Amino acid sequence: MIFKEDRTAICLDNSGNVFAARVVVKHKKALLKDAVYLPAEHGKNDFPERIAKAYSHLKAEKGTLTAIGSSFESAVFFELSMPPLPQKEMTQALGFELSRYIPLPMDEMVWQYRILDTADASGRRRIKIFAVKRKEWEKFLEDLSGINIEFDTFVYPFMAAENSNDLVMKGIDVAFYFSDGKPYQIEAKAADDAFNTNIEGLEKLPDRSGFKPCLLTLEYMLASAFTKDMKTALPLPRKFRPKRLIALKVAASIMAASALLLALSYAARKAYSISERIAAIKMEKGKIYRTLAQIKAENKKYRDTDELISKIYEAEEADGEVLHCLHFLSEKIPGSLWVTGFNSGGGKIDVTLKTSNDDSGIDTEKSTSFLSGSGTAYTAESVRKRRNSDGSEYLYLKLARQEKRM
Repeated sequence: MIFKEDRTAICLDNSGNVFAARVVVKHKKALLKDAVYLPAEHGKNDFPERIAKAYSHLKAEKGTLTAIGSSFESAVFFELSMPPLPQKEMTQALGFELSRYIPLPMDEMVWQYRILDTADASGRRRIKIFAVKRKEWEKFLEDLSGINIEFDTFVYPFMAAENSNDLVMKGIDVAFYFSDGKPYQIEAKAADDAFNTNIEGLEKLPDRSGFKPCLLTLEYMLASAFTKDMKTALPLPRKFRPKRLIALKVAASIMAASALLLALSYAARKAYSISERIAAIKMEKGKIYRTLAQIKAENKKYRDTDELISKIYEAEEADGEVLHCLHFLSEKIPGSLWVTGFNSGGGKIDVTLKTSNDDSGIDTEKSTSFLSGSGTAYTAESVRKRRNSDGSEYLYLKLARQEKRM
């Protein structure tokens, strides 16, 4: 284990309920130390206070490694594959790639990614992506700023699982999942209580299915990959970061200053000899020249990589089918619906539409009437819908381009 501290996970579902748990590692076993469930009261939007209460109940302020997770109305979660790249280059490449998957300006979104250890036969890596509207993320942080808590990172629950293909989480807002361009739809059903976990003592939990996102997050926090993935997580404002991390930075600065003083003292003793001083200067000069040469070589490599990424991006743009479909939908769909997700593959386009939670319900025939009549470019091969717990509904369409008649 990388961390010696206990782990604490606090999860907020889409109904405002708070599930929180703390585990301790003893003799290489993870044991459930404590858990708390704080349901939302009807008509009250006081989730920050309940998060603070769970935080205090679990004594998370006493040096635990803490993660907070939540569902979001505008959440986007999917998976894609990429060639292996260093972190900085991967972040830059994904910045180009995500604009093909998310039909919103990227400056209106915040996103994070996780590189999984598994790779396909060609060596391409599986990448999990989570994105949310910037305004919704900032509002979430603003709500939390009114309470006195510190946490290490934010973990969207689906990002914690290695394989999300057959995963259902009660109260988390993902209704479908993309993998290699093929949509995997999750039917609306209750979360299964039976799932694999190495955490012991779960018989204490009052509602195991409700705690599923929380337990998966704790399992993820126990894995060695967690510390690496924290580098690509959503950045947190300074006020939320634990003071122990600041103390570590101060201690590191003191150690660096001490090392510098020792080096200066050593250099002062060596300065008695002019010849030794000249030799030291020449040696440092050589290091500088070698560093400059290394920087130049790396800059050239980055320029070559940027050019390659630009060419790939331009080549992908040559297929305008997805853009054509989005343009068609923006002109044809009723004002009561909006697009929340899409994917293309095999000549078909899967589109997810959504209503607001105050809508009286989707009239399937009326809502798909834009696919008939003159000027129609697409036809629906399948249509299905699903109602969410908050009153909103999803409408799933599989569209095919109509062939032009001679």
